Amino acid sequence: MKTLMAKRRDDPFDKMFELVDKMFGPVEELTSEDVARFLTDAGANTDALKRRLYERASELRGVYWARNANVPEHLQDFLRQLRPPDLPSSDPITIAAAARKLVDRLLNAPVSAQPEVVFAYRDKKEEVTADDSALLDELAERIKRDAERRSK
Repeated sequence: MKTLMAKRRDDPFDKMFELVDKMFGPVEELTSEDVARFLTDAGANTDALKRRLYERASELRGVYWARNANVPEHLQDFLRQLRPPDLPSSDPITIAAAARKLVDRLLNAPVSAQPEVVFAYRDKKEEVTADDSALLDELAERIKRDAERRSK
């Protein structure tokens, strides 16, 4: 009797994972702050990503409910952890957890590595002289240099 071995198909993500490991080190060693900073620097909206994950997990919970089956504890825990704070709830424990999460997010929000200088003068563009523009550009560069020096 012959035993046929299935030919191993290369996972298309293997090369991507190898590249990530080379760039950032093993994923298992990254902290949540590292991941949040990488996503922020890449321009990703982490709140939108978390909401999409929550919605998808909530749909999965609905499948269990439709089959009249118990929702696995790990899925319930996942939903509790990712629950957006703006969803209404009558459960005081959920409300308190959402408030803690919101305050924590406000206090520990990752700051983008590159500051953006924005000038706040409304409808005054025709009143800005060439000297004013040069001074504003010089101030913007000074602010960026100071921010870069502080981040090191």
